[in-house]
Amino acid sequence: GKHVGMAFQLVDDVLDFEGSLSSMGKPALADLNAGLATAPVLFASETFPELEAMMDRKFSEEGDVDRAKQLVFQSNGIERTKELARV
Repeated sequence: GKHVGMAFQLVDDVLDFEGSLSSMGKPALADLNAGLATAPVLFASETFPELEAMMDRKFSEEGDVDRAKQLVFQSNGIERTKELARV
């Protein structure tokens, strides 16, 4: 059960970036807008350390959410999260 729950959460983390309101029942980027650093963001921060400051302030400054989204898509954070969910 623990591993299924973890895989479910990782897939949810990916859908926050790739999904839509109609497919998920919640708006895209809901986690970022709530100040949550999910797996794709954590992986992206390895390539883009500027994300660490945004995570510390919970993406609260103007432009943080958009910039974080941009950096996640420029990194391999989503791909690494998908790989981890498959293991």
